[in-house]
Amino acid sequence: MSRAFSRRELLLFAAASLALRGDTTAEDDLAEYCFTIRPHCTLRAAALTTTPEAFLRDHPDALAAINGPYYGLHDRRYQTEGLVYYRGNRNDGLHIERSTQRIDGYFIVNGNGDKVSVQRERPKDLHDEWLTLGTFPLLAAHGLTLPQRPSPTAYRAAIGTKDETDICFAVSRQPVTMSDWAHLLHDHHYQGAINLDGGPVASLATRTAHGITLGGGNEHTAPQPTALILYAARQ
Repeated sequence: MSRAFSRRELLLFAAASLALRGDTTAEDDLAEYCFTIRPHCTLRAAALTTTPEAFLRDHPDALAAINGPYYGLHDRRYQTEGLVYYRGNRNDGLHIERSTQRIDGYFIVNGNGDKVSVQRERPKDLHDEWLTLGTFPLLAAHGLTLPQRPSPTAYRAAIGTKDETDICFAVSRQPVTMSDWAHLLHDHHYQGAINLDGGPVASLATRTAHGITLGGGNEHTAPQPTALILYAARQ
C-alpha cells in the first residue's frame, strides 16, 4: 500500500532540485538530475549488481540513481572497471582499482562536498576526496567539449557538473555517437562530464512524490543491471 509523504520529505525532494529536465519538452533529448551536497543530501556509491530503479525500490533513502562505469567479468563475477574511491560512512566506503589502463579522466568530489572537478589528472591523494571516479572517455572539462573517437550510436549515460558545485546525472533519450553525446552535454551547460556505461545499461531513476520515474536511456524497456550504482541520498 502506498503512503502519503510527509511535509519534510516533500521539502527534501525540492531542496535536492529533483527534476527530470528531459521531461519538460517532448523534443528534448536528455534526462538529468542535478543536486548539491548539503547536510540533508549527499552522493554515495554502492557496488551492487542491480538497476537504478530496483535500487531505489530497495533503498528508501535514495533520491535518484544512475548506472556506474563499464564493468567486466572478473573472478566469475561482473565487477566495475576503472577507479572508484568513495570515502563513505557507516562502513559503506569503496575502493576499486581494476583494468585502469583505459582511464582518461576523473570525476572528483572534494572532501567537504562543496567542489566538483572533472579533469585528466588523478588526485594526488584519494583519501582527501569524498568520491573519485576514474573511467573513460572524458567528455568535457573546464567548459570545453573534448574530441571523441568515432563510435556507433547507443544510449549514453554520464556524470558531470554545470558550475563545479553541483552533481548531475544524465542519460540520453535517443541513441547517439560519443561525439554527439559530448556536444549534447555541452549544449546543456555542462562544464565537465565523464562517460558512464551505456547501451542497454544506461538508466536514470528518480524518486518523486508520485513514485519512481525512469528517464532517458532504456526508460521504455527493461535496462540491464550495472555493477555499480551512483546515487543521491538523504542523510
